[in-house]
Amino acid sequence: MGARRPHMQDVVLVEAEVDADALGPTGQSDDESAEPPGVARARSAAAWFPRTRRWWAAGSVLALLVGANAVASGRREQARVAALAELPGIIAPVDGPLTELWQTDASPLDAPAVAGRLLAVLNGRDGSASVVGLDPRTGRVGWRTQVRPASSINGWAACAVPDPPGRMGGTASTPTVTCVVADDVVVTDEDISGYVEFPSRSRLLVLDARDGRVLSEDPALPSLSVAALGADLVTSSVAADGRVHVARADARGGPVRWRFVGPDPIPPDDAHQRMASIEVIGNRVVVHAGTTWVLSADGDVLGHWTPDPASPLGSWVAVMPGGRLVAEPVVADDLGATWNQVTDLETGRSFAALGNPVQATLDDGSLADLFLTTAIEHRELVAYDVGSGHRRWTATAKTDGAVLVVDQRIVRTETHELQSVDGRTGKPVWTTPIASTAPSSLVSDGRLVLLIEPAAGPGAELVAYGLDDGRLRWKSRLPEDLYLFAIDGRLFGWSENGTVVALG
Repeated sequence: MGARRPHMQDVVLVEAEVDADALGPTGQSDDESAEPPGVARARSAAAWFPRTRRWWAAGSVLALLVGANAVASGRREQARVAALAELPGIIAPVDGPLTELWQTDASPLDAPAVAGRLLAVLNGRDGSASVVGLDPRTGRVGWRTQVRPASSINGWAACAVPDPPGRMGGTASTPTVTCVVADDVVVTDEDISGYVEFPSRSRLLVLDARDGRVLSEDPALPSLSVAALGADLVTSSVAADGRVHVARADARGGPVRWRFVGPDPIPPDDAHQRMASIEVIGNRVVVHAGTTWVLSADGDVLGHWTPDPASPLGSWVAVMPGGRLVAEPVVADDLGATWNQVTDLETGRSFAALGNPVQATLDDGSLADLFLTTAIEHRELVAYDVGSGHRRWTATAKTDGAVLVVDQRIVRTETHELQSVDGRTGKPVWTTPIASTAPSSLVSDGRLVLLIEPAAGPGAELVAYGLDDGRLRWKSRLPEDLYLFAIDGRLFGWSENGTVVALG
């Protein structure tokens, strides 16, 4: 038989208040010695248990609150990064050091991948030109369509990629890439920039962006240029009468949605040519043809500017990202700094701003109410209130460095510095020493800011700093210096010899 178990007694825990005055000097009540030991232990536990239960409950609630706050914060960060992912010029989240993946002589088009391929134009050394679809992981050519055989022409193959089906309003049944290819050029007399070439015979080709099949091919005016606007194509050309003609139409050659014709012939340039170019900024169509015209997506004229060709400030009018603000250089002060007349196309109001307009490589729109300039002659970074035209704040700036605008912060390079400025006040948020002494390109994934810095020996270093605090996160060695840029969320770099390097 096994050993006998001791007799068990039921113990009832009773909450009781103990009169402190009834306790003796040792903390024992006068009549406690008369109580059985079990009752004394029960009375002590009764006093301890409610306090412990209350502390445990409070700790549990605090833990739940902290956990819930962490989950909510994580979801907000995920939503923020997801919203940033739609911006041009941003890269996908980076978790650690990056290295070189592959190189190519092709120039990637600034467009999302189609059918898993990056689209690019390859200008051969023999004067040929091809459109290629590259595997973004390996750089291997998935398909290649030659759009010009070997020739004596260098370059002159430009392409645009309208939005494919299901992306940003794309409705066309087939994703396409449209290219203007020059088959012959004329060479002007030599000037200060050397010999200048202009197309004299061109073609317009439309390819299936999935496999490179030629869908259509037609002769085109030598001055033709193309740009994508949503799922449509916008074209500009100079007609025989010397005037610029602009049209928006379906990328597959469907009906023309609208046309614009300049009222006057374009004045010949220094090479005795009448040339026009077109670009799409935001939902604005910008035509540079002596006069700069800004048109709405529906073809309405929003404004036009004709700078004085004799002005030492040049004749280029800057249309800012988003297409809302236009900056025209008008005069220089005694130190040589440029004053611009800035026009708000939404309200028609204008104001004067000192300095060169800041062109951010990434802008999330969080400072859309500001117009930023750098007046290096005055060592100033200036923020103007778009609504009033008044200066909101001024900060110190010694160089026209690369700039990012994210989360109401202005991140920019300075001489030996990477700095973050609060866009609402102009006050510094953080400053980090960097090795680079020249303006460098900046890219970001919304959490990190990446740039190239010189290495101690041959090559260069790709360095990542925290966007929130400027602290070094990681660095990786690269075989050569690169100018960084982003396409479709992927990071690339231009090398000094024109090669494109994919990083990942």
